[in-house]
Amino acid sequence: MTDTPNATADCAAIVINALKKRDINELREISHQCSEEAALGQDERKIQAAIVTYCFNKLLSKVHYRDKVDELTNASIEAATRGDFPKVLALIEEFDRKYSFFEGSLVQKAKVKVASRLYSSGLSIARSAELLGASVSDVLDYVGVTRVHSDVQSMTVAERLKIARSVFK
Repeated sequence: MTDTPNATADCAAIVINALKKRDINELREISHQCSEEAALGQDERKIQAAIVTYCFNKLLSKVHYRDKVDELTNASIEAATRGDFPKVLALIEEFDRKYSFFEGSLVQKAKVKVASRLYSSGLSIARSAELLGASVSDVLDYVGVTRVHSDVQSMTVAERLKIARSVFK
């Protein structure tokens, strides 16, 4: 996925393909990739795609829930085909409220997880939380109990400048 004029369509197509295959490993990888790319461009669609793929990775990894997830997956594919990731997130939240497979909100957990990935990619915790609509305290709590803070890659000024120049070409 790259930041081209068709990036939204490309992003949606990649998510749709992974959802159709019900491939949890691919969903996890897409979530990671979207998170990393979103950190550079702070692209809302990639952030939404990261949240959606994280949620489906969690839902589809629970073998005993798969039969209940099929209807959600099909409805989500339909919404994603229109590029409507907010609708997909609403469907996931509705599904989560109905079945309560997870303690707390799955979408909120996904937002915190993706925010921590944005943080590990170089954004501040406050900016990461803001982009995801997560609370700073939740992101801080999550980062504090993970090794994310030790994975933060420091860059030289020259490396940061090179990245910035590549973004604005």
